[in-house]
Amino acid sequence: VVYRIEHPDSAVFRVNSIEGLVVGLVQSLVRSELGKVELDQVQSDRGSLNVALLEALEDAGRTYGVKISRSEIIDVRLNETTQKAMAEVLAAERLRRAAITRAEGERRATELAADAKLYEAQKEAQAITAIATANADANRIIAESLAGGGAAARALTFQTARMQVDALERLSGSANAKLIMLPGGASNAFLDAAAVIAAGELPAGGAGK
Repeated sequence: VVYRIEHPDSAVFRVNSIEGLVVGLVQSLVRSELGKVELDQVQSDRGSLNVALLEALEDAGRTYGVKISRSEIIDVRLNETTQKAMAEVLAAERLRRAAITRAEGERRATELAADAKLYEAQKEAQAITAIATANADANRIIAESLAGGGAAARALTFQTARMQVDALERLSGSANAKLIMLPGGASNAFLDAAAVIAAGELPAGGAGK
């Protein structure tokens, strides 16, 4: 602590020892300021503590005609018990931060998994919607063809018969096909297709096979 006497009358008549006064003020104010902060802050933020101490000393010294021009805490020595307590506090803080970090990681992983499931569900819903739309369009076309009658209905009959014939052809061409049991109405597919072709009412390019 660096100080000087600005008002000798106050310094002489109010105290017996200026040096004793300054030492007492420093000890009292250091205890007071240290009680306002955490122990680890005393070591890490000593600059702020020095500023607060100087302001408190200036206010107290002014009453006794003493000007405190500079004060600084150079070193803080802690007893073994206090050092052990600080180490335990720091260890607990590290564990707390590690737990928070782990919890944040688990929460983020859960969010990503939920996002992936939501994306998969959305794609599945889109696929179902597309299939439903295609089926609806096919049903509409069939309904329109049946309602139109005539050539349109016979063209639909031919297309249906041809699909049945194609299915049978793929089945008979299979390498594992030994004995093929045809459904009772399978021969009708050939007859229907032949009847439409014989009638000459198939749209151009529609015969295919």
